[in-house]
Amino acid sequence: MNCPICKKADIGPNPLVCPQCEMDLRVFQNIEQLRHSIVPDYFGIIKKNTVILVTLAILCLFSFAVIYLIVKNINNTKYIVQLESQIKLNKNATTIDKSIRFSNNNLNKHSFFSYKVKKRDSLWDISKFFYGTGNKYLKVMEANSLISYDLIIGQILLIPND
Repeated sequence: MNCPICKKADIGPNPLVCPQCEMDLRVFQNIEQLRHSIVPDYFGIIKKNTVILVTLAILCLFSFAVIYLIVKNINNTKYIVQLESQIKLNKNATTIDKSIRFSNNNLNKHSFFSYKVKKRDSLWDISKFFYGTGNKYLKVMEANSLISYDLIIGQILLIPND
């Protein structure tokens, strides 16, 4: 310990009186003990909390990544099942090309048609081609169990007879 009055260094671990200025050091020892017992070690607390927060943040990010991959896999599985069911149904369907125009009489001969999606096709355009209005695009979505407006080139759509 150092004397706070005369600044004499190394006067022992717990001296009662300073050998140089003869100051009673018990008061200073008590103040030092109180200071260490009352004031917590904030740096240690902050360090521990930071480690905990960083660990929680990493766990959250990992959890979100796993959930994202699971949802993406579920959507891909739904799409594959949807395509498989369309392929089974298309064996009985009549395939037409977009360039051929059918009259309403020809459409009434079949319960549905199949249509292969081409570049720049949209549900609105396909609905307009078959039904004369784009407003019936929801009918095409329902017939094909589509959950998204996005079409894939080469995808086979079932077009129900209106």
